[in-house]
Amino acid sequence: MRLYVVIAKQIEIVPGKAAWAGIGWTQEEEHGRGLFVEHHGNTRLKVQHDIQTSLKFMKKNRHINYGDIHEEMIGIDCIDQPVCAVVLAVFQAENWSI
Repeated sequence: MRLYVVIAKQIEIVPGKAAWAGIGWTQEEEHGRGLFVEHHGNTRLKVQHDIQTSLKFMKKNRHINYGDIHEEMIGIDCIDQPVCAVVLAVFQAENWSI
């Protein structure tokens, strides 16, 4: 299968810091069209703020009712080994064709 994805990742190597990654989306009901964003950073609040700000701006500049904003985030603290936070969403899958 060929997958079309939106992926967010954050790597952290400094003990005491955190890695956060998140995706946000909104989708209009009638045709299924939507918007996706990905953001990453060192705090949940920053990633959440960036997702909300991006999608609100994108929705404002289009004259389509995309509905509510949804988000998925994950984070991990770096203690003594490097860490990575990853969030991925598949938005389309199709068979390979030759």
